[in-house]
Order: sequence, then C-alpha cells, then structure tokens
Amino acid sequence: MGIDSSTGAVHLSLDEEMRKRARVPNSCTVCRKRKVKCDKAKPACGQCTKRNTVDTCTYEEFPWRVLSQEAVPDVSRQELMKIVSSLRNIETALKGSDTSLFTTLGDSTGPSRSLTRPYNPSEQVQIYDYMPFIVPFILRKCRIEHYGALSPAYSIKQDPHLRILWLYTWSTFEKNMGNYTGFIASSSAISNQPSESSGQHVSKDLSILLSQYRFMRQKKATQKIECRTIKDTKASLAELVTPLLPPRWAVKELCNIYFDRMHAICPILDRKMFMENQLPHLIGPWDGPDQIQVIIPPAKSNTPLAYPDIVLCELLVVVGLTNMCIQQDQYESVPHLKLMRNYNTGIFQAIAKRCIDNNYNMTRKPYSLCLIQLLILLKYYNHFCPEDDDVSDQSEGRILMGTIYSLAMTMGLHIDPATTALTWGSGSHFPVYERLARRIWHHILHMDAMTAATVGALPLCQSEDIYNTDLPNPGNSTESEVEKMIDESYISSDRLVKLFRKICLICFAKGDPPLVSDMFNVITELKHYLETIPSIEDIVMSPYSICWKMKGLNDLFSVYSLLLGLQSRLMGHFQKKNDTRMVYTTCADGLKVSVTMIDMVLNICYNINTYFSNMCSIFLRSLVFPVMSRSLALLGSLLGKASHLFTTFQSVGMTSAGLKTVRILQDLYDTVLIQIERGVHVTKLVNEGYYNSARHVVGMTYFLEIMKDPSFNFKKATEMSKQAPQGVNYISSESEAQNNFLMGLLDHEIEHLTAIMQTDIQEVITSIKSPASEVSTASTIPIANPSLGYAQQKYHAPSPPLSNTPPQIAPVSATFDPASPVVQPDLQSLFEGNNPYWIRDLIPRSADKSGIHEAQGLVSNGAIPVDPATFTTDDILGLFNDDLDWLDNQAGADMHMHYETELS
Repeated sequence: MGIDSSTGAVHLSLDEEMRKRARVPNSCTVCRKRKVKCDKAKPACGQCTKRNTVDTCTYEEFPWRVLSQEAVPDVSRQELMKIVSSLRNIETALKGSDTSLFTTLGDSTGPSRSLTRPYNPSEQVQIYDYMPFIVPFILRKCRIEHYGALSPAYSIKQDPHLRILWLYTWSTFEKNMGNYTGFIASSSAISNQPSESSGQHVSKDLSILLSQYRFMRQKKATQKIECRTIKDTKASLAELVTPLLPPRWAVKELCNIYFDRMHAICPILDRKMFMENQLPHLIGPWDGPDQIQVIIPPAKSNTPLAYPDIVLCELLVVVGLTNMCIQQDQYESVPHLKLMRNYNTGIFQAIAKRCIDNNYNMTRKPYSLCLIQLLILLKYYNHFCPEDDDVSDQSEGRILMGTIYSLAMTMGLHIDPATTALTWGSGSHFPVYERLARRIWHHILHMDAMTAATVGALPLCQSEDIYNTDLPNPGNSTESEVEKMIDESYISSDRLVKLFRKICLICFAKGDPPLVSDMFNVITELKHYLETIPSIEDIVMSPYSICWKMKGLNDLFSVYSLLLGLQSRLMGHFQKKNDTRMVYTTCADGLKVSVTMIDMVLNICYNINTYFSNMCSIFLRSLVFPVMSRSLALLGSLLGKASHLFTTFQSVGMTSAGLKTVRILQDLYDTVLIQIERGVHVTKLVNEGYYNSARHVVGMTYFLEIMKDPSFNFKKATEMSKQAPQGVNYISSESEAQNNFLMGLLDHEIEHLTAIMQTDIQEVITSIKSPASEVSTASTIPIANPSLGYAQQKYHAPSPPLSNTPPQIAPVSATFDPASPVVQPDLQSLFEGNNPYWIRDLIPRSADKSGIHEAQGLVSNGAIPVDPATFTTDDILGLFNDDLDWLDNQAGADMHMHYETELS
C-alpha cells in the first residue's frame, strides 16, 4: 500500500487489491443488483418471492475459496498496463473511423453490432429521471410541478434527438410567431436573444389554428372574470342559481340525457332518488311553471334533504356535463336545447366550488355521501371541460383525486355497508344507500388506478387489504336492466383496477425502481389482458348503447396507452445502455402499438356516425389525447434520429452501400412523417374547442411543418439547442451518436421498421361494419396535397365525414419558411364552404375591429354563404355586434396586453 504525497490518496498494491475483491458475495444476483438485504433462502430468497421474480433469483457459484492463493492471479503490473494500452489504442482507432460506421450500416449480411450481447434482466430501469432542461412554460408558471413517470416530458428528457427537435420547434415558434398569436412570451427567455418583429409567414393551416386558439384564449379570460365575480359575490346560492337555470322542461331533458348518456360512465347517482325525491324539494314539481324558482329549505327542516345546497350544486354540474355532450346541430334540432348554446358552464362549476369552500370544512369533517358525489362530478367536469381540462395538462386532477379518496376513507366507504348498517340507517332506503356506497367506493378505486396508470404514479390505494367493501350485487338492482348491467360491469372493472394497481406499484415506486425483467413481465401481462377484452371490432359491432361502447373503448385505450408508455421507458433504458438489439426490438413493439392506435382513432373519426351517436365526442377526446401524445413522442424520436443520420452522412464520404442506406433512411423518414401527420390530424379532430389541447395541437402542427420543410437542417437545430440559458439544455455530439440506435442497424432492419408503419389509408378508414370491399364515398375523395410528395398517395388521409367539424385544413406549402413574414389570410377564401358557426371563432381579433367589420361586410353581401336552416344572417351579424360591443367596453385598451395580464 502506498500514499500519493501530492493528493494524500491511498493506493492498494495489486496483491492487496485482488485480495480485497476476493470476498465471495453470498446474496442472490437480484438482491445484489438492487442493493437490498437478502435472506439467502433457497431456491428463492424472500425478496424475490415477494416481488414474484423467483425465476430470476440465482446464486453465483465461485470456483475459488476466499482469500486463497488461487484468488490472486499471477499477472504482473507491466502486463496489465500493456493490455490497457492496447485497448485504448483500439478504442481510439474505432472513434477515428467515420466510414466504418456507414460501411457497417450499409452491410446487409452481418448481424447488428450488439445483436450477440444479451441484456441483463436484473438491471434496474430508471423510469423516473431528473429533468435538467428548461421547459418554456416553466419559466412563466412560477410554480413547482412534478409530472408523472409516463409524461411526454420524460420522453423528451431521455432522448437527445427528440429534445433537440423540441427545443428547436419551440424556440423558433416563439421567435417567429409569438407576437402574432399572443401565445407565448418573447424568445429572449429561451435563446437570450432579442425577439424579432411580428412579421412572419404562417401556413393557412396554422393560421386557422392560431386564430382558433386566440379566440379561445379571449373566451377563457372573459369566463375567468365572470367566475371571479361569482366567487366574490355576497348573493345567496338560490339567488345565484335561479337566473342561470333554463326552463323546467329543459332542465328535465338535460337530466334525462345525462342519465341516458353519461350515467353508465359515472354511476354515482341514483336516478329515482335524484329526479323524484331530491330535486322537487329544490326546484318544485316537474309539472310546475316553466320558470324555476330555487328554494333551499332551512337547516333542520322537515325535508329528506340533509344537504340541499350540495344537491343543487350536483344539478348544476349535471347540466354542465350534459351541455358539453351536445353538438352544435342538436342545439337547433331540439328547440329547448337552443337556450343552452351560449351557456358558460364554467360558472356552474364556480358556483359549486364556492358552495363547498364557504360551507364545508373538508379538512376536519367528512360530512355526507352527497358531498363525495359532487366532488366526483366536479372531477369528471374537469376531465371533460373545454376551458381547463386535466387531460391536456397531463395532471389528471391528482389533487382533487386525493381529496376524494381521503374523504371516502374518512367516511368509511372502504368498509362494506352491510357491516355498518347503523351508519346508513334502516328501512326502505337502505338498499339504495348500500348500492350507492359500493358503487362510489369501487368507482373511486377505478378513477385512482386510471389516473395513476395515465400519469405514471403510485395509486392512492396500494393494497386490497385496506378495504372489504364488496362489489355491487347485480341481484339487488330491481329498477331496470341498465342498472343490472352497470353493477355487472364492476366485475371487469375491478379486474382492470387490480392489474393497473399491480403494475403501478412495480414500475413507479421511486425508491425501488423496477428491474428489466419486471418491465417485460408487466408488458406481457398487458398484452395478455388485451387478448381477453373486446377488440375495437367487438365494441363497434356490439348491440349495446353508446355508453357501453365508450366504457369498452376506455378500457381498450387505457391498456394501450399504458403499454406504449412502458415500452417507451424500456426503450430509453436500453438506449442508455447502448444495447442496439433491444432498442430495435422495443422500438418495433412501440411502433406497432402507435400505428395501431393512430389507425384505430382514424377509423373511428371517419365512421363516427356509423359506430356511435353524435354525443360521443366528449368521451373520445379524453381517451385519445394521452395515447396520441405518447405515439407522437415515439415517432418524433425516430424522426430525430433519422434527421441526425442524414446530417452525419453529409459530412462523410459514402460508398455505394451508404447511398443505398440513405434511400432506405429516406423511406423511413417519409413514413414516419406520414404517421405523425395522421396523429396530428386526429388530435385536431377530437380536441377541437379545448383550450389546453389547442396549445399542444398548435405546437404539433408547427413541428410537422418544420419537419416537412426540405430545408430543415438537424445540425442547425442542434446549434440552436445549445443557446439555452445556463447550458442546461446542452446536448453533446457524443450523446447524439451514442443514443442513435439506427447507426447500428442493418438495411433490412430499418426496412422492417418502415414496413411496420405502412398502412393503406383506404383500408384504415373503411367502416368495420361495411363489407371489406366497401369504402364510404367520403373516403374515396381524391386528395390534393402537393406538399406530401415524400411518399405514396395511398397512405394519406382524406377529410373525414364529420358534421360540425372545424374548417378543413388546407395543405402546407412544401416551401414553408419559418423566417418569412406573416400574411393574414383572406377571410372570404378562409371561410368559404365552412359551417357559419365557425366564422366567428376564426375572425382574427384586433383592437381596431377591422377583422370583425370585414367579416360583417362579407356576411351582409352574401360573400360568405349562410345556411338559413342552421343560422340566419341576423344571427351571425348579432354575434359580431356582441364582439364589437365587448371591444368598446375595453375603452381602447390593447387587447393583446389585456388578455396576457388576465391569464397571468
């Protein structure tokens, strides 16, 4: 042993070093890898038995005895140094040879570079990761926020190529279009450079999206002001609600629509009790006068309502949820629903929150079952609402979910009501309360498991041992077959809840990361589960109603979404390990799921009126958004790697094999672009009108335009990503190369990835209910899309036959230049042939009101046709006049700054 005189470091001699390492570890290989205590039991230790990994629990047998002479090899230090020096020379030679990489890449005879290296099933997968890069939104939110392990933000962090594209997209977006939209702050926050003028060119597609987003922003700001007045008012609950409710017959119709359409999705209310026993005490009998006069009975009055204010708020949220189910054409076809067309349902939610905050101290008392019912309804409202939904911001309402779960536990819903009958009371109402208590508890468990699996977090309920509440008994449902079916559905729901809970506990425990073998096991379980539940064909062909089909779609989409999220994290793990073979395998599996989901959603969108009723869009978007965001993240990652390879090819000389590989990579690049375009297309369709979603849709559309631009340069994007503040976004060239598994693939392997994504669009959109040879008229419309010359025409989707959809998006020019100036679209050409309802939404707002005046003129002289069966000219002009009055009330204030201030 020696001591370095300059540093004081202690150096062991070779003999001492080898003797130190000669201790034989007697723990199993899994426990040693996880660094946990092992009880050394055989054939499987206690830790492995507990984690159900007995098949990987092995003990290494060493051929030498501890500290024996055989343990110390007879090797001189000079020989060791010679070997190390040789290895370093080989490594240097490999690093200095650029052409060898592409020769290997172009060779289609030998195996992949890491094909023969087996992976270690006992390695831990760091499914959580610190995110040391600046998210543009975080710079302005000024709040601490933790996303789950399956958030797309982690995909961006794990993959340097995707991160480069993401940073380049947002930095150029903020620089080129931030001032035009009022959407994002100055680019100086990202690039430390002064922001440029607002003169830029955007495509017609993006211009429409930006105009829609701007209108939604203004609408949200106005609604926030209205909701703030509700919160600050001194008026009583009855005084607030009475002028907001529509006539009595409209309220009854809306309640019936809720129980017919949404009750099976959220079966927490009893229809008979709610409609016949509770509401008449608040709004009078259903055959009373049209004008409703809300009467809240005083406390301790002779009425069956213990919490009348809560029941009234439940009515408001039910009306708000139902109103979101109604499409624009139904407002006109059903006369009494026309009154609800312009309702700000956000006010209903604000009133309900005000009632809870002012009257109920939930930090001290659990109160009543109806309070939990109201909170669950609010959770669903937040899930579906257009102004601030928890799906698009990827929070899934975890804070409200925690409140609901804690109240349910405090109230004792985890204890079967049959054992606590005194709590619920006896008599004729006990069977109703018993069924409601069981339904509510197991529905909370379902919401908890779904939220955990969607965001990638631990569930609140982590063990079945904490509750003994039985599932609802279908034999107790005597009212209708629907109620029996609802109770029966809890059996399959409970199976899914237990599976998701198990997977979340294995994969998302931050202090105990999963092993590679764990990840493969849960992925296999999910695939097996998919084989046991109805497929999309089974769901579509089933004779059941819309709500049952949506429940089936919810299970199907949830499993696919979790499966894709886990596959992406496993791919990231192997990417860090430079295991090309396993990255290739997991990427291929993930692409299969992504393409399946994109094609599935496309098929549903193009046949929505054939498969479902016209009230399903509210359910569809909440199912589609998570899986589409994960699919687009995986596809974007592959696109970034292909872009990086193109840039690398340009910097080196290429052989004929290299030129062949470039053509194969070009096919891969084009095919990925087609799938991204499809994914963006369906995301636009199902998320139209949602404020949070609009930001993502605009970003994805801009990203697509950049990647379709022939002049896009990955090297330039890399240089721009290095300009981030404090260098936290810096990505080295070595990191780019090490994480690009395409460099290690053979030509036929790249072609295999391409083949996975190539599906014929005509086959994709053909109705499942139609014969194989039958394609709807709308799906055979020729597609004029000159910007998509990068692949065969048959892979591109036509416009779907959806009624009341936003205006059809025109193709993006192939010569799109992000740096060119903005050209405001011509209003007449922009709105020609579109539903008049969207005219008002798409008018570019301005302080001088020129856009509104121009639109008024076009409507008045007939340049923009108005269908009298849907809207009259006076209706449209009246909407514009409302906008002008609103602008006048701002007293000439700068509109852009006004809304920026309100939203901040």
